[in-house]
Amino acid sequence: MTNVSERGETFSTQSKFCRHFVQLESKLQYEINDRMDRPGFALLIDGDNISAEYASQIGKIAQNVAPARFRRVYGDASRLPNWEKTPGFRVIHSGSGKNSADILLAIDAIELACCRQVDTVMIVSSDGDFSHLATRLIERGVRVIGSGEDKSPPGFRAICSEFHILRPRSKQTSSEEMRACPNPQPAKLHDLVRNVVSKHDSASQGVPLVQLNGLMRASHDVRISNHPDKTWRGYLSKRQNLFRLTGEGQETRVHVHPASPLQ
Repeated sequence: MTNVSERGETFSTQSKFCRHFVQLESKLQYEINDRMDRPGFALLIDGDNISAEYASQIGKIAQNVAPARFRRVYGDASRLPNWEKTPGFRVIHSGSGKNSADILLAIDAIELACCRQVDTVMIVSSDGDFSHLATRLIERGVRVIGSGEDKSPPGFRAICSEFHILRPRSKQTSSEEMRACPNPQPAKLHDLVRNVVSKHDSASQGVPLVQLNGLMRASHDVRISNHPDKTWRGYLSKRQNLFRLTGEGQETRVHVHPASPLQ
């Protein structure tokens, strides 16, 4: 049978434990509040728009700003193998829907700003639509730094407190450097497209036209927006001796023309 002395000791031990727990909880809450009062820096990259080729440049720009609490790359993870292999960046899978990467990046940026987790955001993209996001962040007192390729529109550049141009690495005449070039010569581009279509047309049903843009970016870092034709449909339609299009609208598929064997 427990005597009064033992019950007193048990109660005393429980009281000490409770006081210790309350003190620990208070300390943790203070640290959380303190962290919230010292917002950080978020580096947010549109991976569907910016190649991992620029990772080193982006990292150097970010280092001159502040230690980045968030270093995220948004896009369809299945098409961003090079970003997945790049250390120091977290790939956020946005799915394969149109503009899904842009939307998720914007949501995260606004959430981080509203929760006071950041006071500086670096948006890395050549997409001028991000000027709207930059404007809203600035209205909330967030400093916005922009970075993108030379084709980045003036409106997006102007709204940012500073904008850094990403320069492609020096072009070499070797086949490997030609593949990395965002503006390959037309004859080389033909070969790249034919190889991609042939590789992904395992059932001889053609490759969906809506997927070609992502496949060309992931495989060869090629952007049709840098080509005079601007769209893959326009480019392929002018080269019917090399490629054949079947179907309509979203169901359009690309085939390598039988009379145009791979070189």
